[in-house]
Amino acid sequence: MSAPNQDHRLLLDIVDNSPAIVFAKNHQGRFTLSNRTHGWAVGRAVEEIIGRGDEDLFDPITARRRHDEDLGVIRSGRAVFVGEWLPTPSGPRFFAGEKFALRDAQGRVYGMCGILHDLTEHGRADDPPASHAAGPRTDLEHKRRLELLGTLAGGVAHDFRNILTGLLAYAELALTDQTLAANTRARIESLIKAGHRGRELTERIVLFARRREGGDNLIWPAPVIGEAMALLATSLPASVRLRAQLDRAAGPLRAEAVDLHQIVMNLVGNAAQALGESGGQISVGLSAEASSASGDHPCPPSLVLTVADDGPGMDEQTRQRAFEPYFTTRGGSGGGAGLGLFLVRGIAESLGGGVELGSAPGHGTTVRVVLPSAPRHEQSPP
Repeated sequence: MSAPNQDHRLLLDIVDNSPAIVFAKNHQGRFTLSNRTHGWAVGRAVEEIIGRGDEDLFDPITARRRHDEDLGVIRSGRAVFVGEWLPTPSGPRFFAGEKFALRDAQGRVYGMCGILHDLTEHGRADDPPASHAAGPRTDLEHKRRLELLGTLAGGVAHDFRNILTGLLAYAELALTDQTLAANTRARIESLIKAGHRGRELTERIVLFARRREGGDNLIWPAPVIGEAMALLATSLPASVRLRAQLDRAAGPLRAEAVDLHQIVMNLVGNAAQALGESGGQISVGLSAEASSASGDHPCPPSLVLTVADDGPGMDEQTRQRAFEPYFTTRGGSGGGAGLGLFLVRGIAESLGGGVELGSAPGHGTTVRVVLPSAPRHEQSPP
């Protein structure tokens, strides 16, 4: 065997024996490389994968999302960080890593490669796939997902903060123009307010991903929710109607304003995506719900934030997976990242509350975020 052939054989052996998923695709989205771990994860022999596309391996929704994501890497030539659950023979497992473009000697992109690591932390990292015990451990999954999100959030927050700094500087400079019309000035001021909120949000995302405890500030939620809805109203399509019924006396609670802001932005954004081009109505509600008494000391009421849409709704399988990180039913360049509900639940739980999801095909979706109100002795009218 010649030296080049020996090098090629060595490379193939390294890839095939890697505990990570390794695969490659061409411009048509067909697999040109698959190692044994990839074959095990998707439940197919390697020979059955080469030359096939995602539609031959996954359900239609997952296949479309993966196909669009991988071709997006080829078109852009950029590496992306990804994470997803795969229904392996040992049960659902969470894989994460990078997808990147493959280039020839002239720098032309001819395909893409994905290298994904099993982060469910079940079994030793150097175990071969066949030795994994059946089923991941939920507590370890949750811990690893949060650690993974924290790593991603740190890099995103740094880059986004730099972008916002420049945006805010130009917006504030524009305000110095004394010839601005009143309505233009008001819009720039709204832009600056949104920019400051975004800069604060990047910091809070990092803190959330590290599972920080609830905020220390005593806030009344209705004004914060109203502010978030005002920002959303300017970006929603004309076919989407946004309605609100907010009890201004509901509250207060111990949190940061950006916590509620992020919850509302994610839930309303998800609802708008679900409505799609046909549009519909999104209803946002805030109310106080009586809590059960505890001994001689009645508990303060819970705060309930409700976001409901009259869209197509979810089937039971989709509803069960809705809180998984990176799970999304929206493919294509306009698809979601699949982190909205995951983030909302994390924020709610860090504030001592929780999230309830109700949905059925043809009956829309309703999300209830239940948060504990502050103790009565801390409450006063807003």
